[in-house]
Amino acid sequence: SGGLASYDEMVKSGAANVKSDGVDKCAELKEKLNETTSSLISNGIERKVLSAKIKEVAGVVNYNKITDISVLNKILKALEELKQ
Repeated sequence: SGGLASYDEMVKSGAANVKSDGVDKCAELKEKLNETTSSLISNGIERKVLSAKIKEVAGVVNYNKITDISVLNKILKALEELKQ
């Protein structure tokens, strides 16, 4: 009727899955970040070095509250570069 789409209409069109996919991708990236940071720490990289790198890339020390997938990807890339 020209108004906003109902949830059911969005599910039928596939639009309702966009947010869910984004949340899933954020959770997946954060899990990779957790694994990467754990690996780096066990290889002798200090937490303060990791925190400084995260702050340099994202402007924050803790990535857990970040929901921007592109920022999470940048952090992951920066941390993976520390492995080399």
